[in-house]
Amino acid sequence: FVNNQYLFLKIIHDKFYLKEIEFMQNKFGVYLANVHDKAETWDYMSKLNPNAIRILDPSVSLVKRVYDMFPNALIFPRYWAISENQEEYQRNPVGLANQHVEFWKNTIAEYVKAGMDKDRFVTVSTNEPRIYSDVDRNKDYFGWRKDMDNIYRYNLEYNLTLANGLGKQ
Repeated sequence: FVNNQYLFLKIIHDKFYLKEIEFMQNKFGVYLANVHDKAETWDYMSKLNPNAIRILDPSVSLVKRVYDMFPNALIFPRYWAISENQEEYQRNPVGLANQHVEFWKNTIAEYVKAGMDKDRFVTVSTNEPRIYSDVDRNKDYFGWRKDMDNIYRYNLEYNLTLANGLGKQ
């Protein structure tokens, strides 16, 4: 598909229509990690003009660069350290959800201080959240049910608290 898209753009360029579609937003998204912070990455991204950009462990300045370069894209920052705590996810799902909400409120506030609109950001909870239980529900239904309740409690608390908290800013 990318090759066909290139061919499409080449044909349009040859017909002198490139200026009209130069800033057309693509339906593709990209995942940007700090190791990708190279000239060729930025060149590729500017040509792709993604509508969604996931950034791993970004500094505020990196987020600002993406924000300014892609004014129509949604930005999904991800911080590895807070998204991998699976043990706490099972032990204290509501407490962890509230910690994550506070982290995101503070992080988004830093972005706003740097001149960015909070509505351009999408936050997500844990990375690869557990949606299953290691407990065999046929052998230990109540253990399985406890695991599943924790999963639901985290996600419900995270989403409701974040939505209510960010909506009031």
